[in-house]
Amino acid sequence: MEKKYYEAYEERYKTIHEKGYSWSSDVSSPIVMEIIRKYDITFDHSLLEIGCGEGRDSKVVLESGYHLLATDISSSAIQYCKKQMPKYESNFAVVDCLSDTLSQKFDYIFAVAVIHMLVLDEDRDGFYQFVHTHLNDGGIALICTMGDGTMEMQSDIHKAFDLQEREHEIGRVMVAGTSCRMVSFKIFEEELKQDTETYILLLELRNRAVSNGVNKIISKIQNISNQLKDQTNILLEIKQHFSEINIGKRKFEAPENYIQRTCMVRIGNNDFISYHLNSQKYQVHSLLDFVKGNTDCKENKFILYSDAQSGKSTELQKLGWDLQEEGNLLPVLFEVKGHPQLSNDLPALSEEQDKNVVLIIDALDERFDSEKRYDLYNSIKSYADEHPNLHIVLSCRSNFGSECSLENFVALTLNDLSLEDAYDYINTRGCYKLKEEIDKKRVNEFIRTPFYLIALVDYYTEKQTLPNHKSDLYDFFINRRLQQEDDKNIKKTSYIKRKGYYSLQKIAIAIQLMNVNDLSDNEILDLEDESDEQLDRVLHSGLLVETTYRRYAFIHNAFKEYLVSQFLFKHKDIDTIKKICCYKDTNIIKSTWYNTIALLLSQLSQTEDLSYQIVDWIVNDNKTMVLYIDSKMFNESQRTDLFKEILEECKAKNLRFDDFIGSKYEALMDFGFSEKSISYLTMELEMAIDLDNHLVNILFLIRYLKFELLSENQIRLIAVLLFKVFITHIQKQEYAYILFAPFENHYLLCEDTIKNINVIIKNIEHPNVINNWIEYVIKANCVEQYIDIIIEKGKFVHDYNNNGCTHIVSRDNLFEAYSSVQTWTNIKKVLCQLTIEFKEHSYTYGNDRKDFEQVLTKLLQKAVGFCFDNIDNADFIYRCLFEMGGDRYILKSNTAESYIIFFRAIEKEQYYFEKSLKKLKKQLYDWEHHDYKKLEASAYCTSLFLNVERLEYISSTLEENTETGYSLLSWLKEFSTNEMYHHINNIQRINYKSIWTEFNKPSTYELKRQHDYDELMNYESFKATILHIIEKKSPTNKQELKELRRTNISFSDDECDNMNDYAFWFFSKFEQANETYDLEAIKNGINDLKTYHRFVVSHMIDFQYNKDRTLDVSEKQRQIFIDAAYEWLEDLIIEEYDDTFRYSCPAISVLLHKDIELEHNKLLNLLPYSSCRIHYLDEMDMSHKFTLFDYIKERIDVKELSKYISICYSKSYLSHEENLNQWGCYLIQNSIFKEYNRVIDWMLNIPERHSSYCLILSLLDNPITKKKIMQKDIIEKCSENKRIYIYEQLAKDKENDDFVKSSIEKDFELFEEGNKKRALSILLAKGSMYGLKYFVNHVDAIEYHIAMHYTNIEALSYMLEAYSKAIDIQSRLNYSVIMNSIEEMVLVSNDNWQKVKIEFGKLIDLNRKKYVHLNFYLDKWEKEIMEKCTPTIEINEVIHLLKSVQSY
Repeated sequence: MEKKYYEAYEERYKTIHEKGYSWSSDVSSPIVMEIIRKYDITFDHSLLEIGCGEGRDSKVVLESGYHLLATDISSSAIQYCKKQMPKYESNFAVVDCLSDTLSQKFDYIFAVAVIHMLVLDEDRDGFYQFVHTHLNDGGIALICTMGDGTMEMQSDIHKAFDLQEREHEIGRVMVAGTSCRMVSFKIFEEELKQDTETYILLLELRNRAVSNGVNKIISKIQNISNQLKDQTNILLEIKQHFSEINIGKRKFEAPENYIQRTCMVRIGNNDFISYHLNSQKYQVHSLLDFVKGNTDCKENKFILYSDAQSGKSTELQKLGWDLQEEGNLLPVLFEVKGHPQLSNDLPALSEEQDKNVVLIIDALDERFDSEKRYDLYNSIKSYADEHPNLHIVLSCRSNFGSECSLENFVALTLNDLSLEDAYDYINTRGCYKLKEEIDKKRVNEFIRTPFYLIALVDYYTEKQTLPNHKSDLYDFFINRRLQQEDDKNIKKTSYIKRKGYYSLQKIAIAIQLMNVNDLSDNEILDLEDESDEQLDRVLHSGLLVETTYRRYAFIHNAFKEYLVSQFLFKHKDIDTIKKICCYKDTNIIKSTWYNTIALLLSQLSQTEDLSYQIVDWIVNDNKTMVLYIDSKMFNESQRTDLFKEILEECKAKNLRFDDFIGSKYEALMDFGFSEKSISYLTMELEMAIDLDNHLVNILFLIRYLKFELLSENQIRLIAVLLFKVFITHIQKQEYAYILFAPFENHYLLCEDTIKNINVIIKNIEHPNVINNWIEYVIKANCVEQYIDIIIEKGKFVHDYNNNGCTHIVSRDNLFEAYSSVQTWTNIKKVLCQLTIEFKEHSYTYGNDRKDFEQVLTKLLQKAVGFCFDNIDNADFIYRCLFEMGGDRYILKSNTAESYIIFFRAIEKEQYYFEKSLKKLKKQLYDWEHHDYKKLEASAYCTSLFLNVERLEYISSTLEENTETGYSLLSWLKEFSTNEMYHHINNIQRINYKSIWTEFNKPSTYELKRQHDYDELMNYESFKATILHIIEKKSPTNKQELKELRRTNISFSDDECDNMNDYAFWFFSKFEQANETYDLEAIKNGINDLKTYHRFVVSHMIDFQYNKDRTLDVSEKQRQIFIDAAYEWLEDLIIEEYDDTFRYSCPAISVLLHKDIELEHNKLLNLLPYSSCRIHYLDEMDMSHKFTLFDYIKERIDVKELSKYISICYSKSYLSHEENLNQWGCYLIQNSIFKEYNRVIDWMLNIPERHSSYCLILSLLDNPITKKKIMQKDIIEKCSENKRIYIYEQLAKDKENDDFVKSSIEKDFELFEEGNKKRALSILLAKGSMYGLKYFVNHVDAIEYHIAMHYTNIEALSYMLEAYSKAIDIQSRLNYSVIMNSIEEMVLVSNDNWQKVKIEFGKLIDLNRKKYVHLNFYLDKWEKEIMEKCTPTIEINEVIHLLKSVQSY
């Protein structure tokens, strides 16, 4: 019988239990007992747990004395629980809550971390039905699920049993992936609302919460209005003040040809991980939004950084203009260059004026001398400190960022232009053909920076073309930038262009020769003979940018390469050039020098000797470099020969020419195009049998073949051969992208090709094939003709599993196809399909949901033209909306705004509002025949069109104080905006006063709870109640007490009420084994004030510290509670230890919440209860444990505490494992030497649970106890699991390698199978030959990624044998692990490398098909060896080289 996906946890439990461990933590969920106490669940109530797992919550509930039936679908989990808790064996049972039914109902049902395992709606509904069916009337159900209330996701149920790598206390393990679905609070609520009683309760809670906030909002609006009036008067005063002192720029003009820019908080070198984990912190906003506080950043002082000439000044001008236009803040701008004594010019402002002024200071970097810049920074800092409420915005170049780092200023980065904005600027300048030139010359990287964009446009405007050689363009850029910097005239003697150019060239040579990305300021000073002036000069050149603190790189790598090429151009000696550019003792050019050599060639005349020498060098030793140089430097015969040689070399080694289809293939095809090369490609295509890398290279090259230059016969032949290859290999579906690639050639990209491919793939459903086919149809611009097939086959575009590996398939192509339809017929088809998929919950989370919303928005925009004067078409759109509105997932969709815009555009809002309202009333008034989904859809659609005017209309049509009217408004509230929600609330409160009051008044249950609590907290009154029950009713057993609870008991002549719940629980406290009561004992108990006090503390502890408590507690009542807890603590100090309170004691919980303080000596006497704990939530809502021992450690010094620990552990009944773990860790961490041996004994004897592993870690962290544990007599006393764990921890330090290896090798054969795998992982990581030999015969023993470390060449033969077996069993994991280790061996020495080459060659000769891929590693490692053997050049060597060639 096929297993259900939610049974996968059974496999996970089996896997981990076989290893002798539990899967989950043994820490219980505090909320389970909190609910028991909060809702006064007693020992005579019946409890049910669904999904008990390994019993972490069941244990606490059972040991507290409650009658619990704990269930789980996993038989392994239930068996584990029975084994761990034999006393309660009969309380555990295997139950499938989706198919089984129990014979009884329960008063309290709880399910912690269960519902998230159920993915399908029908299963979740079945779960809720099971709870509803088995819950007594008035019973309580607790359902806890995973998630943060906003995130939504669901796993693929078909992959529930797939093995995945997970973290565990024993390390990484491969276990069943299981299933998971996280829903938002809104969806969770929708699921619960299916039960009428629950729904009414949810509405009641929401209405109560909302009404409390209405008056606060009204008051706040009035305050804001008053503040605005005051601010206007203040601004007038400030403007007058600045007019009088006449400083700073206060009148702003809108910048001409302004392009909208954005900013973000600057990402520092230490913020990279934070940027990716907390991207919301680095959101993009306008500078104006930052200044006005419209972002998450609420500071008022900013520094705007960007590169030279990137538009900072323009952005500040725009900020001033925007503020001036708004009129709420007064902008005042200072330019550093125009204020030599800026500190004297800054305005004196009052505290009130500060709040209304934005001080803008532009170009801090325009102080040429570093000393003067530092004076400027300090004066601004002092001014900012004196004006904490003043808005200040500074600007500075990025390369001065490290020195200009002002405290309390938020660093912002001015982002580059978008490509769209750049192209818009090009068009506004009338350079419509420039985009083609930019693409052709491949200089796209420059157009997102305003300076280079403007320079390109200026060059093109003057020349009507861009330079043929990039070197000419770079020369133009560099000289223009240097000239602009000189024109600023920051310092009259700067001469940046004349004196700075040569320094920049030196810096470029140093960076290139040293193979680094940047230089430090000290290294630049070394190059310039310690000239500070020269350093300032190059930093102001606009060509350098600061990368990290005081390190500088070229703003574009191309500038560095160009400047270096000029150095080589001047030198013109081939031997020196080779020495500089090649790997040591080779003629192979370093890849980092390719562009530099290409730029050098472009500057040489083809007739020069050096040009011939370089070309010859490239042809003989560096063939792939031909892609970087002008193909005109070779004749056709040379190009063809090189083309074939490159491909034949790849063919011989079965290597791809490039990692992916892209520019290198295009460049090679352009370079090698000729009649002979076409014949070669055709022949290779015709002879191809396997889809190997040679065929891949051929297909990718044809993707860029210029078919228009071929004869018809050549075209026909190549097309036929391509289809033959496609038919032969399309069943290898994961390689579909390769087979489609050649057909993407613009010549073949047409409908005829689609027709032919359609015939071939007609019956194929594989996601990769369909996805690539849809992408091809899009590129061919044929979506309109094939939308029916796209919709039909789109259902196959999804993730899939192959050989236990999940392959992710993007739906982007499908969404793009849906978005691109233009005709009304096709728009309708796609909208119908989207509606169907939406109702099937295909778009409920993640990127798919966002893509769905974007597609729907685009389609609705297109539909406007077809629906404006056509009500039938508009009705179709409305039906789609209505269909979606009937599904609860519409609540999560952001499509509402798109629909509103659509209906507004066709001017039919009112019409469809009335239509929706009519449907809603029909569903509500005809309740007997109503359809819930239609009711929900009607309410959703009506609320979508709702505004104040329409709401007033609805209100006027409803009869006041009727349940139907109130209900209609409540339905509208479910889907309305926040604004409408408050309006509806007010209407209900005013027009439906009696119903509103009924909904919002305290319930009978709440009133009774308060009455019971008040009576409990009055000792005499509570005692009278208990004695009255004993004397008048005398219940002698549990059943009689239950019956008594269901009847009314007269407490006085004029009062009649149900039995006090706390009285019921007080009786339960004295329940005997046969469920009878000793009434005399109860009477004695209530007459004993101490017993009463303990009862109060026990039953009110959770309530006292519950943030959501609903009872009113007086200060007097709280003090009674505190005093009672203190009294109990005093008793614990003097009484014998009570093991009942090993983990939890109500009085100690009060102490841990820090409501009581005890003297040190009293605290020490509580040490036996060290393991008593509370759980608290941090700011991230993460739960943490806080024990009494943690509390004591904070207050008692080490010497005194360690002394009392020794007293406690001498009494064996106090020394349970939790205490020993805490005490042991404390003694070790505080270096109490005399106790080391005792703690080691504890570690040996504590059972294998989490606590023992914590103790092991503490012992290993201490060098002395670590040495003791490594002694033979100690390590041999450890259990096998503990021993392996110790070895795993020791293995993290290389100093322990010999000990770990020898110890494991000695006992390896004695280990049980699971531990043997863990031990093998350690041995392989430590380079053990013993482990390697075992691995050769057990290649499949490694189930997760490990690191093998073997540098000794003797290991090679064993590794290759293991590699061969790994290939045979298709274990990609293991053969990648092996290859990583061989690479490590290769890099040890040249001898090792030579031997590896020989052995790999033998394998390839032995079985080419199986081992030819080893050429990939040989090729890769050869480059790494050359890199390793080429020494790194230091700055002193660069200086020596520069002097030796006498270039300067």
